[in-house]
Amino acid sequence: MLRYWLLPDIEHYRNDIAYAITQAAGQRVTIGSISAHWDGLHPHLILRKVQVHDKEGSPALELNRLESIPSWRSLLFGELRFREIKIYQPNLTVYRDASGVLHVA
Repeated sequence: MLRYWLLPDIEHYRNDIAYAITQAAGQRVTIGSISAHWDGLHPHLILRKVQVHDKEGSPALELNRLESIPSWRSLLFGELRFREIKIYQPNLTVYRDASGVLHVA
């Protein structure tokens, strides 16, 4: 049932997923798009343009493509765990402030 109900409409849950990640990370996270399909018995999620924002609201870390396969063990532990995560083309913001201190993401 989950196979036909949730995954085809995963894009409708994009903001809810971004909000859940924001709450877990403690920093605002946005997701440009999300899609999913089945890899055998495992759901395969593809997130594009995932941005982690700094305190000023600017993107500090951007993951152009993130692929993940959640673990079924998540159901046993009541928390999201992953079987596999792949990150493609990450962009990290690094800058030096007026006092010479380096800031990373």
